[in-house]
Amino acid sequence: MITLFQTIEPLELLFIIGVAGTVLTFPLNDILSVGFYDITDFFLGILMTSLLVNALQKSDGWSFGLFTSAFLVVSALIIAFKIFFVLPLLKRAENSTITSSKDLEGKEATVTVPIGQKTIGEIIVSTGFGKMNRMALIYACSATEDVLNIANGETVLIIEVRDNIAYVTPYKNAVHDLVDEPTTWNQKKYKGGK
Repeated sequence: MITLFQTIEPLELLFIIGVAGTVLTFPLNDILSVGFYDITDFFLGILMTSLLVNALQKSDGWSFGLFTSAFLVVSALIIAFKIFFVLPLLKRAENSTITSSKDLEGKEATVTVPIGQKTIGEIIVSTGFGKMNRMALIYACSATEDVLNIANGETVLIIEVRDNIAYVTPYKNAVHDLVDEPTTWNQKKYKGGK
């Protein structure tokens, strides 16, 4: 009886090992890595080398030396691809869209659910990446003793963020509160209807 492994040629076996190894080690590539070369790259190199040697061989036989040299060239190309293409893209992509809670302190926000002295409300904060909602309470200090609640739509200033709750105080921004009065400095004054 002929077994399955006796009918498979060595290049076909290396191809199967390359495919299986690439698929099975892909979830582990961050764990099993040396610098920027990981275990998946090794099996991907075997896969690509078996395809390359299969395409290059002109006779029925193949040599271990041809496979080894082709594997080293393919591995060098994978490493060069990662150094010159993948790593620069990863460095540019390191800016995260996640904003830290401490980054919210000192920012203006708008109340979306009214905030009471002891009841949690909700605010919406505009960040550089969009808008985010946070639970909010009134910041306890001498300036906010008489503030019993903050209504929906009011502007607040985030004083502190603790335990994912923003502590806010009512806020009026002088720039936003300017009244749109028509300018009069450049208009001529007429006397007697002239």
